[in-house]
Amino acid sequence: MKKTLLSLIILFIAGHIGVAQTTVSIPCNKDNTLYEDTAGTLSNGAGSHLFAGATNGNELRRAVIQFNLSSLPSNAVIDTVSLAITINKVNTGAGTDSLKLHVLTSDWGEGTSVAGGQQGGGAASTTNDATWKHAFFNTTNWTNLGGDFNPIMSDGISTNGLGTEFFGGNQLTADVQNWVNNPSQNYGWIIIGSESTTASARRFDSKDGAAGGPSLRVTYTTTGISESQTTKKIEIYPIPAEDYLMIEHRRNVFTNEVRVFDSNGRLVMDEKLDMDNRLNISDLESGIYFLELRTLEGNEAVTQKFVKQ
Repeated sequence: MKKTLLSLIILFIAGHIGVAQTTVSIPCNKDNTLYEDTAGTLSNGAGSHLFAGATNGNELRRAVIQFNLSSLPSNAVIDTVSLAITINKVNTGAGTDSLKLHVLTSDWGEGTSVAGGQQGGGAASTTNDATWKHAFFNTTNWTNLGGDFNPIMSDGISTNGLGTEFFGGNQLTADVQNWVNNPSQNYGWIIIGSESTTASARRFDSKDGAAGGPSLRVTYTTTGISESQTTKKIEIYPIPAEDYLMIEHRRNVFTNEVRVFDSNGRLVMDEKLDMDNRLNISDLESGIYFLELRTLEGNEAVTQKFVKQ
């Protein structure tokens, strides 16, 4: 699975870099269900359940969830991520079906709507509710009906019963790492069920239910690398890098010498850039690295994180 480029400009602290690993559990910050309805009249912002999949009447349901990651330090290197949901109801006769997790690409809201009964039919949308049509009822629409999300799946699971299920893997870790370093991009995930299979819908606990809703378990490492407010920007691509890394920088600001450090501060590359600004990283193992350039004036070390696929 691919990891996402980390785009904060940071100041590298030379010498030994201390490492500390921490694991935290983060509760869901907001959640909602998108009920298939082109008018956007249905939601369940404050309801105790979420839904994903197709109903007995072949109407679609999608769950949107988001976690506040502000408790994680800005210099955290995310090691592993596990997302837990608790399924509490499955349609009669449902077999083994999939649940897929995708990154949302637009912000969305959670209103005060509460569905009645089993909550599968939704309730009248209230101000700022996310709906099938609206990111925020009834002032902002999704670009696409059913939510705006990355078509590439972050993770997927198969489920055939009740109980707690877990999403995880490298891309989920990369999603959280990107949000830690770019908080403004943290719109959370959308959970999509087996929409081509009638009666595939799963119901699971929301944050407003007694069981507490989805939770995120994050293990991260902190190092001696800290953020910098420098304006001497470096742009590197593609996202993520595979064999080559393109480095865009101001030649009248930086030298053409480039060094690469791993997440523990070990020097793994020391090269000179050619006129194409292309760095061969094919020999690096997959992981998170810090690319360092130095300024012509003052010999200041300026670095940027990147991910080698």
